Amino acid sequence: MAQEAERIEIVFFEEGYPPFYMAGLQEGMMIDFLNAFVRQSSQFSLVYTGLSRKRIDLEMMNGTAQASGLTNPMFVGAEQADKFLFSAPIWTSGNYIMMNKDRQFAYARPEDLFGKKLGVIFGNRNGALDAYLDTGKIIAVPARTNDLLYKNLEMGRVDAIIANKHVALYEIKRRGLDASQFIFAEPPLFEFELMTQAQKTQQAFIEQLNAFIEQSRQNGLLDDLFKKYTE
Repeated sequence: MAQEAERIEIVFFEEGYPPFYMAGLQEGMMIDFLNAFVRQSSQFSLVYTGLSRKRIDLEMMNGTAQASGLTNPMFVGAEQADKFLFSAPIWTSGNYIMMNKDRQFAYARPEDLFGKKLGVIFGNRNGALDAYLDTGKIIAVPARTNDLLYKNLEMGRVDAIIANKHVALYEIKRRGLDASQFIFAEPPLFEFELMTQAQKTQQAFIEQLNAFIEQSRQNGLLDDLFKKYTE
């Protein structure tokens, strides 16, 4: 008699995090990756649930959910991170100063943005740039949605925006734009690794997931998923 697959509930932000996963949790780089994993590791049955950030934290802390789909220990917090297992990094992402190629300017440090109009997502904090945005040395142009953020850049209403590179490339493709017409200025403002968080009881799940991450890096699956959603 075949052994019943172990049920693993994986929680995600309900609003989605394109291109990694979309609202509804039917598609995205991470959803496709996990679906490929479970086809190979049939002893696990994965269930995807979309929740608010507060509910994700609660369900991970009380053990109701077995895993959180895509995060980083620093997002969880040092005190809480020690209570969980984390997979190997699946992707490395980063936030950049993004500008139109035909209106580009030299950027290497925050002072290069003084007097510039910089598109930001309303309510987000932006690391070392916040002090200059708060004082007006860099002119913040807040947008409440990604659509408006990228529209402002496309229409020349801002000199540049703060953009996550994965999200930006997905938005460029979704909007039917030419990626070669945009610049991601080096160095990035911030880089971070994305991985899966799991309860400490899920050692076998994390070990098999880590093996699949390495396999997917070697056989090109991770690169193929990136291209599928951003090119």
